[in-house]
Amino acid sequence: MSTLMTNRILLPARDTRALLVKWIVALLVPVAVFTFVWSGEEIVNAVISPGTAGPNLPTDPVSLIQSAIFIALFYLAVIVLAGYLVAADSGRRGMLSLWLDVLIFALLPLFLVMNIGLIIGLAACVVIWAVYFFARNLVRKARHYTPPLALPSLGLLDAGQRAILMGRAIAGGFWFATAFAIVWLIADLVYFFTGSLPPQLLIWVVIRTLLLPVAGYFLGRLAGVLALRRTLSAHANGNGNGGDATNESRRRISKRQQLQVLSATRVREEAKDLVPMICLYAVLAHSVFTSSCWLPSCSSTLYSILSCLGLAQMAAWPALAMQAAM
Repeated sequence: MSTLMTNRILLPARDTRALLVKWIVALLVPVAVFTFVWSGEEIVNAVISPGTAGPNLPTDPVSLIQSAIFIALFYLAVIVLAGYLVAADSGRRGMLSLWLDVLIFALLPLFLVMNIGLIIGLAACVVIWAVYFFARNLVRKARHYTPPLALPSLGLLDAGQRAILMGRAIAGGFWFATAFAIVWLIADLVYFFTGSLPPQLLIWVVIRTLLLPVAGYFLGRLAGVLALRRTLSAHANGNGNGGDATNESRRRISKRQQLQVLSATRVREEAKDLVPMICLYAVLAHSVFTSSCWLPSCSSTLYSILSCLGLAQMAAWPALAMQAAM
């Protein structure tokens, strides 16, 4: 069983590879922007080696502890989110459509607020979003677009299907963390050879590169546990007749349970229209912390976390969707 699970992680199936590409790119790009363009790596380096911190970063113990907590929560949460999304994605949402929404609702506000300020950047986002929604509706009408139908019914996940879902989650967390570790290693090598990275941080670079894939494996397993908690599974009743128990447990799934789960699914599918509001709250959170002495850590991380939550809403990602496809 462990060998089979390892093969699913290192050599995933074709459909799993497509989901990995879809979600690794969708999450890695905003995380890379936060890390390398904004102040993410600068904060991490300041926490590891306060003597290398820039003049704009506070290095008192309280600020460093706060920064370390926010940075750790941010990166760990993104890895868990990657595993969860890979496991729960039913393939109903296209890859290019997701990437376009990431560009419009996550990256664009980030760059505008960074370059032209909070108020003007937010106003520009509102205008761009309005134009985007108008153009998208025109394109959909011209192409006679019809949204995907709601899930008609729910099945039960047997042991094999639950193992597949867990394998997807672990693969998502592992490969996202591995890809991010490689990108971060390359960036740090470039910084080192150009004289921007202090030599004393090279030990941290090596340790981080080795730890991230390991952390991705275990955080992906955690994501799989979270995804499996949102599924309906068949439980044997202990009479030794597994087939009859499975059939009986299928009959026990009440209409009320299915309606509850399907209603939750529709709520998540409709929640993707609230992504602009999530980004708005993120930008407002940026202004709330402008008077804080640890502004780079808190505001940047909070904005990025809420942006990732926006990605999760855009995905319409109930784990139950996998049950309908199986």
